[in-house]
Formats: sequence, structure tokens, C-alpha cells
Amino acid sequence: MRSISLPYSTTRAILAALAVAIVLSLVPQVAEAAPKKVQLRFSATSYSVAENTGTFNVTVLRTGNTRVAASVQYSDNGTGTATGGGVNYSFTGGTLNFAAGETMKTFPVTIVDNGTANAPNKTVVFRLSNATPGGSQIKTTTSTLTIIDDEGPGTLDFSSSAYTVLEGAGLATVTVNRIGASNLALSVNYATQAAFTNPASPIFDYTSSTPTMMAGIQRLVWRAGPAGGLILGAVADAADELKRREAARPAIVVVTFEGEEFRSHRPANAVLAALERSRAALHVVAVGTPTMRRMSRAVVESGDVQGDEWTVDQNNRNAVLGEGPRRSGGRRQEISVATGLTKALDAVADDLLNQYVLVYAGATDAKPSRKLSVSVKRRGVIVRAPTKIPG
Repeated sequence: MRSISLPYSTTRAILAALAVAIVLSLVPQVAEAAPKKVQLRFSATSYSVAENTGTFNVTVLRTGNTRVAASVQYSDNGTGTATGGGVNYSFTGGTLNFAAGETMKTFPVTIVDNGTANAPNKTVVFRLSNATPGGSQIKTTTSTLTIIDDEGPGTLDFSSSAYTVLEGAGLATVTVNRIGASNLALSVNYATQAAFTNPASPIFDYTSSTPTMMAGIQRLVWRAGPAGGLILGAVADAADELKRREAARPAIVVVTFEGEEFRSHRPANAVLAALERSRAALHVVAVGTPTMRRMSRAVVESGDVQGDEWTVDQNNRNAVLGEGPRRSGGRRQEISVATGLTKALDAVADDLLNQYVLVYAGATDAKPSRKLSVSVKRRGVIVRAPTKIPG
């Protein structure tokens, strides 16, 4: 089993072509207008530091309008459990001044190591206020610093407040650090939760559980078995559904890794007939070494393929994925590796977004023609259309 992830721009373009029968996970992206005001915030809403660190620098970030000078005051909020004045920490409030174009400033906090076990861990709460110029926004007003007692068992914290990984990486590693003394055993549970902005979707975008992934997949596709169907069943069912909806511009997109079709029990002629009835254009993107076999069109249309069960299923699959695009006005693309998938689907999206309805009329006293030939003179334009239209 393989999984694929598609850029949002590609999936949006494909689905914008109306009535496209393809199952994709779309993660909406919210377009945010460029802020015009100065925005100031702590780099994190919480920090943790070992008692023996010495000095810790708290970071304040400036975003939004960076073309002007800005300032913000920082102070001890007075609501933490740590004692200042050199007992647990030393700190003096002040003002951070950002020059035009400057986006980051820090202020220091001195941590005092008292050399004795003094649980629980202590906290200091910092506050930002009085930002300039007028109208500036303070996005995070407070941030909490936890001082970890280095004579106790320590604490656990993520190595970073955010991680970035490429979709094609396959695996993302999140590191948890133990801060403070390690003289006692510690354990922690971990789980995922949706982000506040642009949340990734479990199963479709990520998962740490193979059983959960399998359960999600089984809700979307048929299980292999004597009564089930794979690609051919999906194409036939999608075609029937598009016909039922009377879709104006129906299309079916199949993305497949070349391989065997087991126990599909869907004759090629039946699937191609369903495709013809729906008037849907079948687009196929096949990844890997093609397993296509040349067969006479008469054999394909009759469904009279011979051989063992695997051969019959494979020939039916090849007939639909090979003949279907040509007969329906779609196209088949073959790429050797999955890295070419985005480009191939961009081409499909371009096809779907540039479709035209051809309307023609003949003389009233002339016998209507059963065939129609269309040609174009414009360079770079390719004409694709069904070779047969029902009715």
C-alpha cells in the first residue's frame, strides 16, 4: 500500500472543473490579508529552563508593519510562584526598541541555582505592555517561564515549539527533551490535536497509528475479496453516480500505482459501457512500470478475455485504463516515479479547466451526420473528445 499527498493548488484546480469523481483530502488554506499594524508577541507562550542555566534570554518578535520603528515595555507580571531579588531569579523590566526593519529582540533573566532540592518547579510570568507607535497590537500579552529544579527529577519538554517536514519525507521525528536532573525515572503520554490555523487532517495528512490508518482507508475503498472491487469497481460506480447526478462536465481521475487487479470481477466492456453512459472523461495517471498488454478492440468490447482468474482481472483492468481515456475524451499519463505525480495532475487540472462545449447545427433538410470531425489551427491546442456519445 502506498499513500500520496497532493499540493492544495492541484486538488483545487481539479475539483474546480465541476463534477470530478476523485477522492482527495483537501486541507483548506486561509488567505490572510497582510497586516498593516505593528504586531508584537513573545516567541512562545511558555518557556522552561534548568535551574543551573545561568542566564536565559526571552525573545520578543515584531511582525506586521516592519517599516517603522516600534517599542514595547516588558515586566514581571508578579503572578508567578518564583521569588525574585536573587532568590530564584533576578530580573529588571525595561523597554525593547525595534528599529525599522528589525523583527526580534531579547531580554535577559538570571536564574539562581540554590543547590538544594526545592520542588515543585517555580514559575515567572512576563508581560508586554505600552506598545508604540499608536495602534500597535500585542498578540501575546504574557508568557510563563518555568524554572526546573535541577536537584529533582526534572521535566519533559519538546525540543522546539514547531517542526517542519516535507510531505514526501514519509516520517517526521518529534524530539522530547528531559530538562533538569535525571536521577529518577520519568514517563509521559503523547497525542496529537488539531492546530488552530490550517489544521492537518488525521489519516489523510498524517498518522502515528497503522491500525487507525487502515481503518480510515477501509472507509474509502473496497476490501479485496470475491465480492469486492478495486479500480474497475470504483470507475464503474463513479460513472453511475455521475450519470445519476446528470453532471454537466463529468470527469473521473484515476491515480494508480501499476500492479495487479485481484478478484475485481468487473468485465471491461461493462465498465466502459458505464463510462460511456455517464459521458465522463476518464483521466488516468499511472505510476510505475506499465503492465499494459495489447489486445484487439473486438476482444475488449466483447469482454471475451481468456485465461486464469488473475489474467482475466488484469486484462480487464488494462482494457479500461488503456482504452477508457481514449474513448471518453480523457488521457492516460505514465510516469516512472511518484515525484512526477504533481506535474501529471497539474496537466489533468489544466485539461479540466479548459474544456469547451461544441454546439453545431446542420441544414434542416439534411440528414444528420453520425460522425463529427473537429480540427483546430491554433498552435498548442489539442482536441480530445469521446469517440462515441450515447443517444
